This record gives sequence, C-alpha cells and structure tokens, in this order.
Amino acid sequence: MPRRRPGIPPAVQAVVDALTPQQLGELLSGRSSTGPDVVPSLTLLPRRATPVTYRVRVDLARTRPPVWRRLEVNSDLTLDAVHDVLQTAMGWSNSHLHAFRRLGTAAGRAEPFLLNAFDVSEGDPGTPEADVHLDQVLADPGDRLGYTYDFGDGWDHVVRLEEVRERPPGAPDALCLSGRRACPPEDCGGPGGYAELLYALATRVDGAPVAPHLRELLDTHGDLRPAEFSAEAVNEELVHGPRPPELPGVPSHPELHVDGLPGIVTDLLSRLPLDTARTVHDLARRALPHGTLAAALSPEELAEITRDVRWLLDRIGEEGVTLTGAGYLPPAVVQDAFEALRLDDTWIGTGNREVHTLPVLVFRTAVQDLGLLRKHRGRLLVTPAGRSLRTDPARLVGHIAARLPAGRDDAAQVAGTLALLGVAAGDATVHDRITPLGVEVLTALGWATAAGPLTRGDVFDAARPTLDVLERTGVAAYRSRLASGAKQSPAARKFARLVLTTPR
Repeated sequence: MPRRRPGIPPAVQAVVDALTPQQLGELLSGRSSTGPDVVPSLTLLPRRATPVTYRVRVDLARTRPPVWRRLEVNSDLTLDAVHDVLQTAMGWSNSHLHAFRRLGTAAGRAEPFLLNAFDVSEGDPGTPEADVHLDQVLADPGDRLGYTYDFGDGWDHVVRLEEVRERPPGAPDALCLSGRRACPPEDCGGPGGYAELLYALATRVDGAPVAPHLRELLDTHGDLRPAEFSAEAVNEELVHGPRPPELPGVPSHPELHVDGLPGIVTDLLSRLPLDTARTVHDLARRALPHGTLAAALSPEELAEITRDVRWLLDRIGEEGVTLTGAGYLPPAVVQDAFEALRLDDTWIGTGNREVHTLPVLVFRTAVQDLGLLRKHRGRLLVTPAGRSLRTDPARLVGHIAARLPAGRDDAAQVAGTLALLGVAAGDATVHDRITPLGVEVLTALGWATAAGPLTRGDVFDAARPTLDVLERTGVAAYRSRLASGAKQSPAARKFARLVLTTPR
C-alpha cells in the first residue's frame, strides 16, 4: 500500500494514489493526456500598440553558484525567436526539445506549456509558440516566463521582466547586457549532475582516487571553465550567428580573393583544405562574379517563383483542411495539387493519394518547413506568416530566401549551399556537376556514413531539403527538366544569388 506523506490531506492523497506514474508526471508538469479536446486554458495578454524594449533577467534554476543573463529584447519577437535568443545567450546547443509557459498568473498557477515546432508537427493540442509574441506573456515588471530546455536533464529557466523602455530606431532584436558563469555542459545530468561536476572540478587532484561517476563526468566535461562568461561573445553570435568550426591546422586561405563574396561562402572556404577551397572559390566566382549583388526580380519573375506556394496557401484557405487519420492531405486536395503543380507529365499514378504522390507530399512538407503551414489538431492551417505573405510575392520570395539553404545539420547546409552556387552559376545538371564536388567538400569536413565514404547519392540526399524548395519554386527543376540538359533560366540564377547574398 502507498505510504501517506506527512502534511498531505487524506483526500488529496487518495487522488494521488489513484493516478498512474504517467498521469502523476503529466499533472506535475502541466501537460495532459486526457485527449485532444481537453486542453488547459491559456491566458494571453493584449498586444502592445508599438514594440518596446524589455530588459529581462534569465536565471537557470537550481544552480549554485547562480548562472544568469541580463538581456534587452524586442517585445515584438515571437517565442520561437525568443527560444533562439535564449539558446545563444545561455550557451546551449539547441539539440533537445524545449517549452515555454507563463508563471505566476493571477489564477495563482502556472499556465499550460506552449507548443514547440515538434509538438505542432505531432498534431498536439494547444497554442504554438510561433503564434505568440513576447508581449503577450510579459507585460509589467515582475512578470515571469518559464522556459524548460531538455526534458531529460530538466534545465528550467525563469525569464523575469525587469524594465520596459521605449524602443529606439534600429535597435537590435536582442542584446546581452551582462551575465555570470558559463553554461553547464549538455547532457551532464541536469542541475544535480552539474553540482557534482563542479565538486569534481574543485577537488580534482592528479592521481587522487575519484568515485567512478565523478570520473566519468570529468572525462566527459573536465574542460569546462565554469566561471567564464563573455557578454561580447554572446552579442557577436546574436548579430552574426555562430562561427563555424575550423578544422585543426586549416588556414584561412589569404591567397584566395574573397572580397565581395557573401559570408555563407567565405565561412565555408575557411573550413576547407586549400585545394578543395580553390574549387569552391572558382564555383563561387562563376556564381557571383566580382561579388555580384542579387539583381532585382521583375514582378513577373516574383509571381512565377511564388506561384505554386501561393496556390497551396490559397487552397488550404482561411479555415484550413482536415487531414486524413494518417495525417495526409485528403484525396480531393491531392488531386488539385497534382494538376496545379503540373505533375501529369513527370509522375506516374492517379495523383489522388498523398502517400503515393511523392512530389505533393514533398512540396507540402517543404512549405511547412518554411513556416507557412502548420498542423494543428488534425488540420493543416496557414500560419500567420503565410496569411501575411501569400498576396505579396516580393515579401514571400524574401521569406523563402532567408530560410535557405534548408536542413538541420551542417551536411545539409553545406550541400544546399553548393547546390545554390551551382544554380547561380548556371549549371544545368545539379546532380552531375555539384554532387562530385559535394563528396569532396563534405569528406574534407569529416562527414562519412556508417557504410563508409560518402557517395554522390549521399550528397544529393543532403542537398534535397534545399532542392525540394527550389524545385517547387520553379527555380531549379532537378528531377526532370534539368536532366535533359536545359540551361538555368535568368530568374533561377537571380533567385539563387538572392538567397546566397541574403544576410543571416
């Protein structure tokens, strides 16, 4: 029989004893598994008429000595963007799931967790963080926002609003003012494991006996310098993004003339051995001769590039579309897409089942990855960004360009960059011309497969997230039209140059 804890009323103890461990964990975490239609209410604050600057302090809970950051943040940021800021400011690697929720509301309890991108892709009920702005969860000094990172280790952060100030023109979206102590290492066991690591670091003496679990911590994380923190380094990354790792002993290649080349190219060149860097440099100079800036796309070209994306956003519509039980588009929408995407000459089949019509599935997924569509409670919906951009081809092209190259890992980013350079240079057959170079580049960066060295097919798969977007924007049809040896269109080359020169 369960044992009663002192101080817990018998009625409450009876309810707790009746819960399964999973139900008890969900109750304590604020999540619920009672069904897709039973979702705790979420209280959002009214939006501010104009953006302001929030000064916030971010404390990492249950760490001693304390780890914290003080930031200035644009109140207009959506919480998915705030997540990126917190990852950079704290020093995390964004390799685990996370969730936000308001703390200490008038109801005297924590609000339910907001949905991250993974939750949304799984069709979980609730409110997506990408739809919520910072000023809808923080309004007055003293208001608090909870942010949990890595549910295994349980890194809980408290974001407390300290001051609301007028926002000067041109102010950055985020700025680190100060902070204390380095970020704990990923996967060190949460606050408890971090405390043990600090103890092990403080008492480490060469040759002294150490408990096995502490020795394992030291072997894995013994190079941590817990007292070090640099607000300047944080701000450099907030403005310019993380610096790519350099291979040991690889020079920055001063003999290569990189003036005018965009950062995405020069960063890649700095990571490569000289001979490989020269080949990529030659491709980049053909793609962007003399540092060519992106030429303006005509209204007709903008409309053509965004035609398929705008069609899909219009077809999904304001009310959205109910997905099948397996999460696919219904047959009527698939059939419409099959015709709208002009697939009858390039795809064999009836074109009325998404699971059997790969180009439609790939296209729909790519538009979701661009943040223009999302799944929610068994329906496919147009996001606020999609609603705002679907009637404005110029802004829609800018939105797409800022999200390329696509893909989550470094291999996908590098392969996508090479594909964009190939399109910008006018190479007609991306598969034949770019994948051999991709094998050389990714191998030089240390990539391989479990089966051995990389193949051209591996590189093509790595570039596929970018190529899928280019295919359905009409820019680089790599599956069919390019296989015939046709040249890239002027619009294709201009669009690829726009992507490469878009600031990141």
